[in-house]
Amino acid sequence: MFNYGEPDYANIVVGNDHLNDTIVKHKITEATGYFIYGAYNVVSVVVLLNMLIAMMARSYSIIEVSVTMIAVIAKYAGHDFC
Repeated sequence: MFNYGEPDYANIVVGNDHLNDTIVKHKITEATGYFIYGAYNVVSVVVLLNMLIAMMARSYSIIEVSVTMIAVIAKYAGHDFC
């Protein structure tokens, strides 16, 4: 499911003319498939980057609150960490 797709996966061969031995290619359907697959890849990368940024921002805010609380406790306890 998460492997790279082979280039011939998008080839669609339907309705071949067996009388004349010609292969009917569906260029519009193949182009649409390539476009949708490419759009899916781009959107998935953007969503994953957005999730990464959100997780990093949340981690930073948690650490910032913890450091602030430690600094306040240390101030009232008489310790000087700075």
